[in-house]
Amino acid sequence: MKFIIYFKITKLLLLLILSMAIIQSCGLKKNVIIIHKKEPLRSDEKVIERNYITLNLKEDTKEIGTVEIRARGVFINNCSYNGLLEEAEILARENGANIIAITKYKAYLFPVKPFSYLGARLYYSDNINSYKSSISWNLNQKLTWDDFLGDVPDTSINLKMIASSKIFLHFKIYGSKVDKIYFTCLFDRDGSWVKDSLKNDLLLLHEQVLFNINELYSRKLNEAFRDNKIKKKSVYTKGGQIYLKILSECEERIKKYDEETENGTNKDKQYEWYMKIIKELSGTPVYDNEYIKY
Repeated sequence: MKFIIYFKITKLLLLLILSMAIIQSCGLKKNVIIIHKKEPLRSDEKVIERNYITLNLKEDTKEIGTVEIRARGVFINNCSYNGLLEEAEILARENGANIIAITKYKAYLFPVKPFSYLGARLYYSDNINSYKSSISWNLNQKLTWDDFLGDVPDTSINLKMIASSKIFLHFKIYGSKVDKIYFTCLFDRDGSWVKDSLKNDLLLLHEQVLFNINELYSRKLNEAFRDNKIKKKSVYTKGGQIYLKILSECEERIKKYDEETENGTNKDKQYEWYMKIIKELSGTPVYDNEYIKY
């Protein structure tokens, strides 16, 4: 009797293990149609992702082909949206494309047959920077009016411009496990616009300093999360308190900056603030995106 019971329990455990293995697996199917194949990209060449609907193709851009990727399994690792995108990037690189324009993505989290699908068009452009929807802060790459890609609304409205630089919180997750967390500062090119009559060097410098301030406080967030050893269990408690505190400090700094420079119209104060923030940036360390691991 004991043997029979033991055998049944063992069999049950075996079935459970096998079923979990099936659940955790991710079967991929890829369909690639190449119209104009190019030499594979070098490892140092970047590939960017854009939404096909909002993508404004330029004359120098060449269509390479299309990709479709289907996945069956629980949405972890290469079954997630990011996983499918990584697969699309591999195919893009192999065929010489540096732009992935997403045409469709759908996912069904059914308990029996979870399913996801990603469709995209592949392009190549010599001037890939002109397609970036946002740019990361870079000491050696200042903002230009060409970075304000948003459509200017009806001229009758009171707003003269919108410049959008923000601090972003990033989680990288594998399954249910947080692998890393970090902050970056990005300028939203698609969400920023300016009226032609308003463009001048002093106003552009004003927006650059705003970008610099956000970069400064994204570094302060990274530094605080590292120094306080924020781990997975404390991301939403202790980490949340730190995040709100530093974000509030950033908002107060921006408010003071706008007041003292009179929104960029006071030339002397504008340059004074520019040098002040650059000095603070030089004294604030940059942390690698891998600095917190779980």
